Amino acid sequence: MQREKEKFAQKSMLQKAGTYGGYLASWLQRKVQSYRDSGKSGTTAKLSRAHDIEMSDSGLVSLLGGKWTSFRTMGEETVDEILHAQKEEYRKKGVDPCTCDSALHPKSETSRTLEFSYIGSYTRLEAINGMILTPDILYGQYKDHLIFQKDVPADVAKNLISHYGTACLRVIEEGESNKKKGLKVGLNERLHPKYPYLKSQVSYAVNSEVAVKPLDVLCRRVPLAVVDLEAAKEVLPEVTETMA
Repeated sequence: MQREKEKFAQKSMLQKAGTYGGYLASWLQRKVQSYRDSGKSGTTAKLSRAHDIEMSDSGLVSLLGGKWTSFRTMGEETVDEILHAQKEEYRKKGVDPCTCDSALHPKSETSRTLEFSYIGSYTRLEAINGMILTPDILYGQYKDHLIFQKDVPADVAKNLISHYGTACLRVIEEGESNKKKGLKVGLNERLHPKYPYLKSQVSYAVNSEVAVKPLDVLCRRVPLAVVDLEAAKEVLPEVTETMA
């Protein structure tokens, strides 16, 4: 019964968004409190954002909780936990894991995740010959390139760079490729006239960011639904067509 009430409340909030007091979008956040009865101490606020790594007797590793902003730490700790568990298992058996074909053979004793850069945080020139520019100069050059060479509106260029970094060129190339193929969707045109999102971002989300459903695009990749729900509803048919 409680679950049905929550569903009704969320549906009502979405329906009312954009109709009262000038609000364009609203949403509800329900904390996951699956650990409430686990006997662990701490506040629910902390539990909802903290992460936990569990390993069952069968060897199944579960990564629970956490948040997007700490996903690299979560991944690092999970991999370290797996390698440590493997080392302990073979130590108890008196076997060197390096001699077993079934064992994992890491190339490094410790995680190297901090040595890798995010996609969009480096240029192709840096990847090829190691030439590094300061962020201000780098993103200034990209903004000028988008505006003057690719004819992208200034507000769209700024939004692309803030969302994708140097990978913004991949989005533009996606739109150019779609145009060359003679497609009518996924082009470098505004998705909605009021907002700085491009139709090519939808195509890029599908082909490069594992977007599967329209909700993945409009809420998580091109977050128009978070900004303006009614505008998201207006572009939903085109987003669906692009993803088809």
